[in-house]
Amino acid sequence: MADYSGIYVNGNAIFTYRNERHHELEDFFTSADAVYLSGEDALPYSSAWHAGVIDCEVDELEVYGFIATAACLKDRLNTLGFGQGLLRSGVNRLLKEEAESCTRALDYCAEQGLHDEYAKEKRDELETWLSLDFESWATQVATFIEQEEASRPDFNPLTIFNGADSRLLLRALVENFRGDDVLFYDLTDYVVDSGPDDIDTDWLPVWQLDATPPVVITEGIFDAKVLRSALKLLKPELAPYIRFLDYSVGNEGGAAAAVKTLKNFAAAGIAHRIVAIFDNDSAAYEAVLGLRPDSLPEHYGVMHYPDLPLANAYPTLGPQGDSVMNVNRLAGSIELYLGKDVLESPDGILAPVQWKGYMNKVRAYQGEVTNKAALQSAFRAKLEAAENDLSMIESQDWSGIHLVLDALLDKLSSLPAALPYNPPLTIADFMGEP
Repeated sequence: MADYSGIYVNGNAIFTYRNERHHELEDFFTSADAVYLSGEDALPYSSAWHAGVIDCEVDELEVYGFIATAACLKDRLNTLGFGQGLLRSGVNRLLKEEAESCTRALDYCAEQGLHDEYAKEKRDELETWLSLDFESWATQVATFIEQEEASRPDFNPLTIFNGADSRLLLRALVENFRGDDVLFYDLTDYVVDSGPDDIDTDWLPVWQLDATPPVVITEGIFDAKVLRSALKLLKPELAPYIRFLDYSVGNEGGAAAAVKTLKNFAAAGIAHRIVAIFDNDSAAYEAVLGLRPDSLPEHYGVMHYPDLPLANAYPTLGPQGDSVMNVNRLAGSIELYLGKDVLESPDGILAPVQWKGYMNKVRAYQGEVTNKAALQSAFRAKLEAAENDLSMIESQDWSGIHLVLDALLDKLSSLPAALPYNPPLTIADFMGEP
């Protein structure tokens, strides 16, 4: 008897696998996403019951699977490197493979003198695949998904993912749904001998075994603690998917040390996807000049904290007196991103930036926000309050941290995947044909 697994969105079956368990799909779910549903709750995900294959009452139905929102899965896909660029290149290759498969089938029909319905079907398929590029294919996918399961057209643009990397399929799906749409990955046939209490221990995401989450290098221990804690608080669904370099074991801090660490990782051939994230200040930009783009592997990335709207007109202290100016790219350490509720004194005055030495290579002065220790202490108190009562987040200012996390996710999505898409071999590959 065949085993089936399937992907549902909002209770609507989108894609089904027969006798295939794609462990790579489980990379994007955690044990917290594992669910056991029964009765009416299981009904939307029981396509076999609707088809009459299962002979039981509704209250006897049960399904096992993973459940998450499209927004959550999209963030996780980006984090592990399955971004829009990878989807585009993968789909273009798969479209080409479909056309090549039809051409070989037609060549065989011609050799055998076959001109039956099968040959006509393959000619029609070939014409369809040759007419599609990534954009037109994506339009076809959107149209296909919009249709109810019972009224969908015969042509299914998602069939290109049969035998392909299922993570590309998942990426294609999340592009076509709202962020709050719910995706369910059904694995009932593969865990029918398990119970609800066994799910967490039986299903271990593959990446936890392979240790493939990206590693983020920051300039120091406080930066790492801020980003790690903020990720757990603001985007908890992503917290297990990103690792930050542990400075508690004695790693040096500062921009120059981060550059050195990145170079050492590259020299050692560390295969993880690595992002070094630097301050948005003069010292960091000068330190990064020591990195040659061609000296780093393509799965390594370098970025700075993004420009902060608050820093466009910020109070500063200098030899020429007090002034308000744009301190982005001059004094943007992590402290400036902690929120106005941290930076402002009780009387509403922002902690000013103090100008330091001149950085010759970037021809700019280095700025540093004053009272860093007090600001860090205020942030820890703010973080603790939010962790103890999540409703506090709404009244706190996390806009700067959100900017940093969004920029980090965007950078990760642009790096090659930890396990790049490797399309299946075709007959042409074995024969050495172009």
